[in-house]
Amino acid sequence: MGKKVSREAGIAALVAEPNVKKAAKECGISERTLHRWLKEPEFAVQLAEAQRGVTKSVMRRVISRAETAIDTLDSIMTNAKASTHARVAAARTVLEFAIKAVEIEDILSRIETLEGSLRND
Repeated sequence: MGKKVSREAGIAALVAEPNVKKAAKECGISERTLHRWLKEPEFAVQLAEAQRGVTKSVMRRVISRAETAIDTLDSIMTNAKASTHARVAAARTVLEFAIKAVEIEDILSRIETLEGSLRND
């Protein structure tokens, strides 16, 4: 008889490989078993928690590199020896991020205002 695969192994396989067929193969179980596990609320919650953990880890890494990325874009954007295409692409990227940052700040401000109104009612 083959070895029993834990649900934790199924979760790990799905985090590494979101394709159910490939994840099932990776951890040595049938697609049918993995699909059955995915229908179980507890398994779905554990999978979502594992995926959020990976996402948080990636986001921490991205945030830690943001200043270096902006410095790089700034150096390209202001380098007269860089190609026009590279300078424009860097400038466009900086502008896009600036616009997104303003939009996010505006949304957060609106949420805080709404939450304050709800607390006062």
